[in-house]
Amino acid sequence: MKIYANIAVVLLAFAALIFSGCGEQKTSSTTPAANEPSANTTENLPEGVAPENVNLTTEDDIIINANYYKPAEPTTNAVILIHQRASNKEAWNPIIGKIVARGYAVLAIDMRGHGKSTKTTDGQTIGEPGQGQWWECKKDAQAALNFLLGKGIKKVAVVGASVGASIAVYCASENAEVKGIILLSPVIAIDRAVVQAVSSLGSRRVFMYYTRNDDRGGNGESVQQFAERMADTPHQAHAFDGSDHGMQMLGEKYGDLDVNENILKELDSILK
Repeated sequence: MKIYANIAVVLLAFAALIFSGCGEQKTSSTTPAANEPSANTTENLPEGVAPENVNLTTEDDIIINANYYKPAEPTTNAVILIHQRASNKEAWNPIIGKIVARGYAVLAIDMRGHGKSTKTTDGQTIGEPGQGQWWECKKDAQAALNFLLGKGIKKVAVVGASVGASIAVYCASENAEVKGIILLSPVIAIDRAVVQAVSSLGSRRVFMYYTRNDDRGGNGESVQQFAERMADTPHQAHAFDGSDHGMQMLGEKYGDLDVNENILKELDSILK
């Protein structure tokens, strides 16, 4: 009987070890992968750079959550950041500190159906826009611009990625306060209205980034279609080898061109 008792003790200890290991595996499996959008508001922000979290209301009663950053000195210049599909405002964090240090205010938004922008003003839950609905996100950008104008901002640059780049085009075409836009993998096929918006940019400055093997719509063909419709608009395109799409280019260096540093120089050319 003593032998059986000892065996039982060993088996119980072994079982406890197995279950303990399973518990550790469960914990690690819930850790977001490196390429997933983060919900940590301050992750990858430099020390001393912290946002004011604000809620904006669109004309169709969607609550848009945003992070607002103010530079050390008062300014009338600001940058709106619009992420791509399946991302959020925190994905811009690696470059936000650099923009704020440049002396610009920054407003990074969660587009409707992303991040914390999942409710209407009457409490209904909304999901990611479906096919043919992405153009409605132009109302999110307009709410962002209206917020900045209410803060005394006079000049704005908009940086958008993928579908967010298309929304940036709309924002510039409809608002004289937007002096220029920076587009990462712009997708012209989101909606036919984008084509009309591109043709209405006038003298606003446009900078575009894309990779030659991008298979998600923001490739050279799309950029070429944008360029063909900007005959009267000063524009420049940066083409790189590889297949990085949208915000995947942030922080990268292609040859001698550092994307983040180049974006900062382009913001200066728009806002100063």
